Amino acid sequence: MLRGDLEHPKLPTSSLLSALDYPPLRQWSDRGGASRALGEAWASFVRGYLERAGAGPVDWSGRGGTLVAVTSLDVDRERWGRIPRRVRVPDFLALIDEADRLVVLALDAKFDPSVADEEQISAWNLRRLVEALEALRVWVQDRSGRRPQVYVDGAIVSPDHWSTRELVQRSGRASGRFTGNVVRVPVDPRVLFRRLPLARLVGRLARIDTLPIGPADDLAVATYYFRLVCTCRWCWEEARVPLLGPADDRLPLEELAGAIEARRCGVDSAFHLVERWVSEIEPIRQLREAVKPFLDPPISAAEVEEAVQSIGADVAKARVWRVLRERYRARLVERFGVITVEDAELSSGALLLRLASEQAALVGWAREEIGRIVRELAGVEAEEGWRDASGELRGG
Repeated sequence: MLRGDLEHPKLPTSSLLSALDYPPLRQWSDRGGASRALGEAWASFVRGYLERAGAGPVDWSGRGGTLVAVTSLDVDRERWGRIPRRVRVPDFLALIDEADRLVVLALDAKFDPSVADEEQISAWNLRRLVEALEALRVWVQDRSGRRPQVYVDGAIVSPDHWSTRELVQRSGRASGRFTGNVVRVPVDPRVLFRRLPLARLVGRLARIDTLPIGPADDLAVATYYFRLVCTCRWCWEEARVPLLGPADDRLPLEELAGAIEARRCGVDSAFHLVERWVSEIEPIRQLREAVKPFLDPPISAAEVEEAVQSIGADVAKARVWRVLRERYRARLVERFGVITVEDAELSSGALLLRLASEQAALVGWAREEIGRIVRELAGVEAEEGWRDASGELRGG
């Protein structure tokens, strides 16, 4: 494992740490789901780590005592009841016994702690969350007994690695976004990335560069090449996923692997391969951006809000909008059929005119559909309110 940054000419900006924070690569790879995949894998890893911790002594960034219990908050949120507006939900709630009192704090798993939000783990936010959710309030009270409860600012749970420490320091110096407590957990990159199917292609790109240390031996190296693989997936899908119509969620890794292999000729680094691929699909990306406004219903957010209020239903506007958009796009498919990238490239001007005309013609339908959706969702959510609150990991 590296002890600090690696400088190498095959890396963008010639630095591993800068490559991890290189804006173009982060943007491209996140279009391929990199940050989301890394975050979910890390949250799952942390969940297992906390389960193994059980009830025992802890020393988390100056907060020492005996861990009484930990429960998951962000997974299966509906088990706790309706989350109040403007209240942030951390990943976990932990109870620490400090002899004369029970400390209540939030824990949030962040693979990259530089993007953490201090409000999400603040004592103020957690108290509001617990007070608003009866099931969660009872869960805490049952484990407190007669001891006083003290809410304190929580901590971010991140990898114990030189790159995460340096990124936090760099982020703090640049923006001051996160200066709070960080609980550092050791992790073997092979164990973490085993959870990610796309990581099986990391070696294909790493072998182009032959850095002095491989992805299996350092978390930062593995993360860099995983971001490159995610960028390849985005490029590969961008040229294949229809502009309108259902997309196949299954990614044939062997086809993506073949596409990467076919592009190895004439490149001097893995980043060069990715950069060239991104340039090739840029016209397709621009075409998708041009079509995108016409794939949404011709309804404003104010009209959605008005429909929810007029019916008097306790339904999230975002949920109404998602269902309406799905139904609207289904209507377009009925009229247009599936629109492939090849079809759109041949007649992009005529396609945009047809979509604009259809969008204008469906204004009345969309307004009527909103009312139906609100009533349907209100009935569904009324049933969901009877679900039992649970989700405890261990303890108590």
